[in-house]
Amino acid sequence: MPAKGRSHGIETSIQKNSGKWTGQMSYAYSRTFARTENEHPETTINSGDWYPADYDQPHNLFLSAVRQLGEKSAFSFNFTWRSGRPITSLTSGFIDSDTTVPVFSDRNQSRIPDYIRLDLSFTIADNIWKNRTPNPDKRRTDSVNITLYNVLGRAKLFDRWCCNIKTRKNGKRKNE
Repeated sequence: MPAKGRSHGIETSIQKNSGKWTGQMSYAYSRTFARTENEHPETTINSGDWYPADYDQPHNLFLSAVRQLGEKSAFSFNFTWRSGRPITSLTSGFIDSDTTVPVFSDRNQSRIPDYIRLDLSFTIADNIWKNRTPNPDKRRTDSVNITLYNVLGRAKLFDRWCCNIKTRKNGKRKNE
């Protein structure tokens, strides 16, 4: 169905390039809305009113920092926070002639939880293989990196909201 869209926002970023701590931070605030207009009211979405578009995520924050630990090692982290995407949620339901009829909210008036992730990393940069290669021209600088992803242990949004319905052996579904 054809729709019109509108959006607005602002983005800012800062970066630190010197010292023992280096890194960057960026933040964006943006909104995106959609509206369907049709001569037949029964075929419009949200009664023709503006509603948050599927990809509307008002807040996006990214932090990245590196702490040098001497000449050959470093600690770093990446942190991401994004607002949850909008969804149309089930508000209630009723039974009509043995059929369950769902009742939904207005289009995209609810949101899934925010996306939050923290990754930590430790790197040792050294010529690890220096004594293993007799030819000095073939020696190279290597590094070892240990990274812990998703330290906060937050579930992926897709797993949390889309895949939590299990099927029993008799074919009926249940929510977990």
